[in-house]
Amino acid sequence: MSKVTWNSLILSVTVLLISTTGGALIAQRLAEGDAGFSFLWFGCAVASLILILQLATFSSAKHKLFSQLLFLGFFGFSMVWFMSSLFFPIFWIKEIGTPIKVTLFSIFSAIMGFNLSHGWRTLNRRWNETGAQTFQAAFKENAAVGDWNKVVREMKIAHNIYIPGVSENWTSVASAILIVFMILGLNLRSSYPVFSAFAWGIPAIVIASYFIQVCGFYFAQAIQVRRIEKSRKIVLGCQP
Repeated sequence: MSKVTWNSLILSVTVLLISTTGGALIAQRLAEGDAGFSFLWFGCAVASLILILQLATFSSAKHKLFSQLLFLGFFGFSMVWFMSSLFFPIFWIKEIGTPIKVTLFSIFSAIMGFNLSHGWRTLNRRWNETGAQTFQAAFKENAAVGDWNKVVREMKIAHNIYIPGVSENWTSVASAILIVFMILGLNLRSSYPVFSAFAWGIPAIVIASYFIQVCGFYFAQAIQVRRIEKSRKIVLGCQP
């Protein structure tokens, strides 16, 4: 697990700036009028909210395990927005009707929700199987600091792209197809801008869902840590 430093915060701010600016440029390229400025305002609002969440936990994340896990989860939001900014400009294209936009947003929300829940449920399942026992060995009775990384390693959780309705055996095939569509969309951005937006936007959603799954993984860890702290009446600290 990565330690939280000023470099972590600077990296997040950089990713948020690139995401918002890039999304605005894409929106201006695909849509008419002041679409770029409109997206820029929207993107700044999203990026500011993510940054506020990170700042709220940044100071205590250096010495409190609970805050560290929350910060890492919020940091994942930066990567989610980075990929989402490739997709969201679609909503500024006037040629795409409202029903299609509503459908796309519903699909986006569903995939994000399923993956957040998937990361959460996977951590909780592995915690009940091996994590709780490993924690008892890594953190002696009433010990405030221990090897949390060892606890996570022993749970052997592997993050994979999760597409609802697609079995794990077909996930790699689906991922390869999505990458092909993303490359195709980028190459056709001048000739067929609307098709291009869909071709690279849909794969971007799936990749963003991977990062939101990781967010759920960290948030579930934070909840477990909070439960332990309440039961032991201590505050778990980060390893030096």
